[in-house]
Amino acid sequence: MSRALRNLGLAATVTGLFSATAPAMAAKIDEALQIAVRNDDLALAKSALAKRANPNALSADNSSPLAWAVDRHNADMVALLLKAGAKANALGDAQPLVLACENGSNAIITQLLNAKADVNAAGPGGVTAFHLCASRATASNLERMIAAGASLEVQDEKGLTPLMFAAASGNVENIILLAQHHANVNAAAKSGFSPLFFAAKSKDVKAVEALLRAGANVGYAAPDGTTALQLALLNSDTSISTMLVQSGAPLNTWDINGKQALHVAVANGQVALAKLMISKGADLNGLTRYAYRIDPVTDRRRAGARSTPAAAPASQVNALAAQRITDQRGGGGGGGGQAPRDPFYYDMTSKVGYQPKIVLGQLDWAGSVADPAPPTTPLMVAAAAGQADAMKLLIEAGANKEFALEDGTNMVLAAVASGNLAAVKYALSISPSIKVTKKDGTSVMHLAVAVANRGVAEAKTSIADAKVLIQYLADNGADLTAKNARGQTPADTAGRADPEIQEFYGKLLKARGTQAVEDKLKPASPS
Repeated sequence: MSRALRNLGLAATVTGLFSATAPAMAAKIDEALQIAVRNDDLALAKSALAKRANPNALSADNSSPLAWAVDRHNADMVALLLKAGAKANALGDAQPLVLACENGSNAIITQLLNAKADVNAAGPGGVTAFHLCASRATASNLERMIAAGASLEVQDEKGLTPLMFAAASGNVENIILLAQHHANVNAAAKSGFSPLFFAAKSKDVKAVEALLRAGANVGYAAPDGTTALQLALLNSDTSISTMLVQSGAPLNTWDINGKQALHVAVANGQVALAKLMISKGADLNGLTRYAYRIDPVTDRRRAGARSTPAAAPASQVNALAAQRITDQRGGGGGGGGQAPRDPFYYDMTSKVGYQPKIVLGQLDWAGSVADPAPPTTPLMVAAAAGQADAMKLLIEAGANKEFALEDGTNMVLAAVASGNLAAVKYALSISPSIKVTKKDGTSVMHLAVAVANRGVAEAKTSIADAKVLIQYLADNGADLTAKNARGQTPADTAGRADPEIQEFYGKLLKARGTQAVEDKLKPASPS
C-alpha cells in the first residue's frame, strides 16, 4: 500500500472519530452553560459560550438557559445570553417574559421587551405575561407591552383580566394606565368579582379610589349578592369601607352570612363607620337573613364508622343531606325520638318573604346540621359582640331597644352573653330588668357563669373578667338560684365550669346567705 493511501486511510479514521465525538462534546459544553446559568456563574457561562455552547439548548426538564437566568433574577446573565443569540420567546415549557413578570423583575422585563418577547405569551392557567406585568411591572413597561399589542381584556381560565390583577396587587399606577387605555373597569370574572372587588380585598385605599374615579360601579353585586363593601367589611377594613359608603355603596343588602353592612360594622366596633352608614340610610332595625352560602358537607359518621371507613364523596353527601334535610337539621327525625324539623329550605317565602338558598353546614358526629341564627337587629348584634359604644350610637339614632329574638333573648341577655361588662352596664341603663329570662328560663346569671365555661378557644372573656361580671350582676339584684325550664340553676352551670369559677360562685352563694348545693360546686374527683 502506498504511503499516500495509508495517509488517506488514517485521515479517514481520524475524521470519523472526530465526527462521532463532536455531538457528545457539544452536549457537554451546552450542559456546562446550563450549570453556569443555574449557579449564577457569569464567568463560566462566558467560557461555555466562547466554546460555542448553544444558548437555546434545552435541558432535561425542557427549559432554556434564558428561562433559568430570568428565574434567577440575573439581569447580567440575561443580557449575556440575549447577546449570544438566546431567543426571547420560549423554546421549552417556560416563557421568559411570563417568568420575569411573575417575579416583578423590571430590568429583565425591559431587556426581554427590547428583544421582542411575546407580550401575550401565556403560562399555566392561561395567565399571560400581561396579566402578571399588570400586577408587578412598572407603568412604563406595561405601556410598552400595550404598544406591542398586549390584549387589554385577555382572560385567564378564571376569567380574570389584567386590570383585575393590577387591582388585586394594589398597583395604582397600572390601574390608572389600564383605565386610560379603556380597560373595562366593570368586567366580571367567572366568580362574579369585578376589579373593584379585587381592589377592596387588596386593602389598598388608593387602588379603590383609582377605580372609583375611573367609573367602577360601587353598587354592583356578584351573582351571589356579594358587593365590594361587603368584602371590605369582612376584612374589617374601615378605610376602604368608609370610602365605598361615601361613594354610595348599597347598605341594605345581605352578605353571604345574611348580614347587612350595619350589622357587620357594629359587631366590629367600627362606630364612626356605623354612624356614616346611618347618615346614608342604613336600616337601624334591619334584620339579618339566613346565610345563603352553600357549604360543602363532610359526613363524619361515614368517615368514622367501622363498617364504612372511607368518607362518602362530597357530592354524594350533599345530595343525601338535601334529600333528608328534615332529618339532618338538629338531628330531628325518627331515629332521635324527635319530630322532623320544619323543612324551611324548601319553601320559606311564605314565612320570611324570600327564599334562601340551601345551606348545608358541616355535619357533626351525629349527622345534624346546626340551625341558622335567628333574624336579629344591629343593636342585638352589637350587644352580642359586647360593643357598648356601638350600642349607644344605635339607641341614640332610634334603634328599637325592645326587640327580642324568638327565644326571648333581648338586649340585656345578649350583652351578658358577650361577657363585656361595659355592654352589660349600658344595656341595663336602657332596659333595667336584670331578672329578665329567655323563654326557657335562662337568666342573666346562667349566661354570666357560662361565659367562662367554653374552653380556652371559645371563651369570650377571662376568668377574672367573668368573676367581675358575676359579682356586678349579683350586686344589682340578679337571681342567684333562678331555675331554667330544665330545673337547672346557675350553680349547676358553675359546677361544670372552671374550678376557680366553681369556688367563686360557691362563696358568693354563701355570702348571700343562699343555701347552695355544695356537690354541684365541687370539682369532680379524679377517676
